[in-house]
Amino acid sequence: MSKIYYTGLGAKKSGYHTEKEFLDIMNKIFKEACIDYHKTKKCKECQEYKKKTKKMYSSLGLGYNKKLKIITNKKTIKNNRKKFDNATKKLEKFKSKCDKCQRKLNRGNCNLQEYIEYSGAEIQ
Repeated sequence: MSKIYYTGLGAKKSGYHTEKEFLDIMNKIFKEACIDYHKTKKCKECQEYKKKTKKMYSSLGLGYNKKLKIITNKKTIKNNRKKFDNATKKLEKFKSKCDKCQRKLNRGNCNLQEYIEYSGAEIQ
């Protein structure tokens, strides 16, 4: 049985966990997020949505995090409100296609390897 090094939410101070401890943490905190992450990787529509989001928001001087939530300040949006609203409307079409694709995928729980990939943990 190998040790897993993980220092994120719910981790021990040492960062070292058994496979069972790690899976317990992941299933408790990140179950749905991991499933969504892997669904997104399999949907062509979601990949297209991510690319378009990155391109549109970068052109407006905005950033986004891993879950495609916008990272910005109010001043940037205020100065670019019309462009921001237009970009958001265009992205809604791609987002709805991505959501439809994800609903079609009937996916069970993530396994150990998928949780490791999602969380960035390392097997030691």
